[in-house]
Amino acid sequence: MNDRFRKSVSVFMLGLFSMLLLTSCQHPSVSVNTKPQGAKVYMSEQYVADTPTMQKPNKWPWETINVRIEKDGYATQAREVTHNLNDTGVIVLVVGIFIWPILLGLLAPGCWNLNPSGMDITLDKK
Repeated sequence: MNDRFRKSVSVFMLGLFSMLLLTSCQHPSVSVNTKPQGAKVYMSEQYVADTPTMQKPNKWPWETINVRIEKDGYATQAREVTHNLNDTGVIVLVVGIFIWPILLGLLAPGCWNLNPSGMDITLDKK
């Protein structure tokens, strides 16, 4: 093998290793609590749980998570949850400028935070 091919394989393997490492990181989660408790929580139009709850949304970082909270006798509430690049993601981005396969690590949930990560919602009677 020539040196250029060997270097390319090494860089690719480094990127693959970093992506695998980052995917093992904690998935960000969002907590939803309401007053009164027991409201139904929907994320991206799918029922997930009654409040209080903590959920790990299964969305790509560029997708907004639409949260809807419903309870009989109360007005429906809606919120949006977005992803923000965290410190790990910034490091991956900076290093990825020089070693491009590492940029694949930005697909890993460990590079992102959810905003907001917690919701305390007081429901208004209809």
